Amino acid sequence: MASRKLKLKPYSKKVCPKGTISRRKYSYYKKSIRKRVNVKNACVKSKGLRSKLKKPIRAIGPLKEGDLTKYNYHIHLSEPMRHKSLIQALKAYGYAPLVHKINAIRVYSKNTAPSNYKLYTKDLEYIKRKFAKKYSKSLFRRMSRKSRKSRKSRKSRKSRKSRKSRKSRKSRKSRKSRKSRKSRKSRKSRKSRKSRKRYM
Repeated sequence: MASRKLKLKPYSKKVCPKGTISRRKYSYYKKSIRKRVNVKNACVKSKGLRSKLKKPIRAIGPLKEGDLTKYNYHIHLSEPMRHKSLIQALKAYGYAPLVHKINAIRVYSKNTAPSNYKLYTKDLEYIKRKFAKKYSKSLFRRMSRKSRKSRKSRKSRKSRKSRKSRKSRKSRKSRKSRKSRKSRKSRKSRKSRKSRKRYM
């Protein structure tokens, strides 16, 4: 199967100066006016690590859009509503993938939206606090299986190494013993020859 490439939408065609990035146009509902407000595309100050001349240690990669929003998870919702939608997502994805998804969004919003970062951390802590014990047993079983396999492979490697070392030691000892026997024989033969010469 060929891997699907994510098609990312461009922010805007506007060319921005150094230290700024192009922001895509968007709209939101303002409660005080009770109307939808349209915001135009513009050049905004970059808050990423690369703009601060800091190279990121490790990148998570591009995120898939709509993985959590299709279960009505939005950051502007109230805490119980967010928790309810996260439980629905948990049933669909499972514990570990959901934690990875929220953590990825949380990391990306650390510099760009610190207020959202705090809310994502709260949601992540809620999931870990409520569901970690329930799902940790299955994860532990998987990990234990992997650890058993790794232990077996380590033991087999060690046994192979020990066998090789034993063989090498035996071969060294046998070589030394052969050499010593040969040297003893040669000495004895020399001595016997000398003694014969004297009596002749």
